[in-house]
Amino acid sequence: MHTLELSRYPSINSLLKDLMDFNISIKGVLSGINPGTVYVDQPDMPQLVMLISPEGTYIAGTSPSDQQIALLKKHIIHLMDGGIEALWLTCHPAWQAVLDDIFTRPPLPIMRQHYICTTPAFNWRSHIPEGFAIHRIDEALLARKDLLIPEHVHDWIENNWTTQENFLTHGFGFVTEALDLHQIVSWSLCDCIGERTCEIGIHTHPEYRRRGFAALTSAAAVEHALTQGMNLVGWHCNTDNIGSQATALKVGFTHERDYVSFAAFQREAVHWAEAGRIRQVAGDYSGAAECYVRADSCDDKPAWGHYIPYYAACAFASQGDYASAWTWLHRAVAQGFDDVATLHDSDELIPMHTTPQWNSLIESIHDNTSR
Repeated sequence: MHTLELSRYPSINSLLKDLMDFNISIKGVLSGINPGTVYVDQPDMPQLVMLISPEGTYIAGTSPSDQQIALLKKHIIHLMDGGIEALWLTCHPAWQAVLDDIFTRPPLPIMRQHYICTTPAFNWRSHIPEGFAIHRIDEALLARKDLLIPEHVHDWIENNWTTQENFLTHGFGFVTEALDLHQIVSWSLCDCIGERTCEIGIHTHPEYRRRGFAALTSAAAVEHALTQGMNLVGWHCNTDNIGSQATALKVGFTHERDYVSFAAFQREAVHWAEAGRIRQVAGDYSGAAECYVRADSCDDKPAWGHYIPYYAACAFASQGDYASAWTWLHRAVAQGFDDVATLHDSDELIPMHTTPQWNSLIESIHDNTSR
């Protein structure tokens, strides 16, 4: 595979057209505004393209041939051996059918939804609660010394726009501030932009969720986009993310399409942990527990690997198998799990809170952290 130069990007427009219709991230890369890398099979007349953007990886081309499959497989192995831990893939149906031939482990299907907005549903200014304010992100806000800006905001700017200057020139974002704490509690930034269209995302501090801040902040971002010459604003989320869907609809987005993406991981442990999450969200707790147990047995666990036995405990508890849940909680603590707040917030573990073992478990965590 060859890295395509920016001047040759127009040569792949026809290959990517169907995907570009609902993935503005592709347009952002092809315009040179958002960062990304484009790989093709042959620079002079591409028949296969793999585009990596901040929002995901896209594969398109003519009908897959054995040669193209082998070429793409070799290239992906090279990328993952070079340090890429995961690829989130969206591709044409013909390429979906051959993904198992390309990857060492079959990528996990992730059901997704796409929403668009052309008119905001409400006037966000009249709904701001007392003690809060909504600001556009500009140079002055980013330079405020008194404001607690989540690291996620800076990471978002760097990942999707490379530099703060590029973000402030081409992108936009809005935040909600808790005035008494000088703290940003919700933030909505433009993910990518292209041809009078853009996509936004939303994040809210856990302590401020379910209070309408996500809708207010993203509504401000949508209004800004549509009054600055955008024809529509896009929004993507997983099908199981009910909160994101509700926020989108409240702001004025309409459900445009369902589609499937695929997640491929370098580490086997991460693959099985994500497979467990998917099954747990779907209500298959037995299957989820099986996946988490398999993930915990892998030798290539990531830095957060001590959460895997905790996830297994939650899956067993969801089935009412509290004996196994205790076994896996103790296993998690033995591996270094010390997130007491998450333990207390886990609905699946609530029936275990009143048992003597619970206090003993919490005490063992405190003992471990004090050493």
